[in-house]
Amino acid sequence: MTSNSQANSQLKILLTTCADQQQAATLANGLLAQRLAACINVLPQMQSWYRWQQKVCHDPEVQLVIKTSSEKVIDAMAWLEQHHPYDTPELVVLTADDASQTYRQWVINECS
Repeated sequence: MTSNSQANSQLKILLTTCADQQQAATLANGLLAQRLAACINVLPQMQSWYRWQQKVCHDPEVQLVIKTSSEKVIDAMAWLEQHHPYDTPELVVLTADDASQTYRQWVINECS
């Protein structure tokens, strides 16, 4: 049986990028060790184009897709702000309203 807070919990997808696989592994391992995420996908290298300090820049990056619960998403963002190598990391949160009940419950359990 699940508690009311678990029954009302939402699956959150937190997105961030970093420069390479090594940085991604460090961030993923830290989030998992702190139980701030249940699963993190690291997508292969891509090219990011962006405006930074009055210039258009482009750099190789990898994307982290972090699955967490609504109860842990703020803590995960705070952890990333503290440990991320970027001065201004991408921290974008999406809500996965249509996730399966069993997967959502697994994420909540792993983040508890």
